[in-house]
Amino acid sequence: MPSPRDVLTVRPRLAGWAWIVMIAVVGCYTAADAALRGYPLLAGTVLAWCAVVAWFIAGVLLRPRLHASDSGVVVQNPWVTHELPWAALRSAEPGLQLTLIAEDGAQIRVWSVPSSGIALRTHSIREAAAHDGRVVTDATRGPAVADALESMRDRFLAAGDAPSGPRRRSVDTPSLVVGGALLALAVGLTLSAAL
Repeated sequence: MPSPRDVLTVRPRLAGWAWIVMIAVVGCYTAADAALRGYPLLAGTVLAWCAVVAWFIAGVLLRPRLHASDSGVVVQNPWVTHELPWAALRSAEPGLQLTLIAEDGAQIRVWSVPSSGIALRTHSIREAAAHDGRVVTDATRGPAVADALESMRDRFLAAGDAPSGPRRRSVDTPSLVVGGALLALAVGLTLSAAL
């Protein structure tokens, strides 16, 4: 079982929830107004489009996550998850977004770690990873996270207990199916309302 210092989790800010709540409030108000004025099809169309936008915001602003532990790094981007054992991680490079370079040359952008300067922390992520396991919920500095990941990789590889194997990539098919169904419903209601 990994010790707390061997775990690092980085998530984006929770601003996505504020956007979803705002869309829900405006959408429900608009749909209720349309329904009360005698336009139920328009009300359904508004709600369907609000659901599409909320699904998109949830995927882009809430789902991204980076989790590093004794088994390697797991990167959850909007609709794709990448799993890299420590032996498959060549380097971590900061930039507009943190980029993980796999041993096979693949470049994996980490949506949950934006560029530096967005929110400076008083303690670097590297120090936090060295002292205790943390769940980081604010925008973090790419260079500090890159250093922390490379430090963890070196520590696990030196200890000889890091699992090896190829990197894995999986698509979040259920979420994409739900998004496609919501989009089809919204377009269908829009076309029905237009006729």
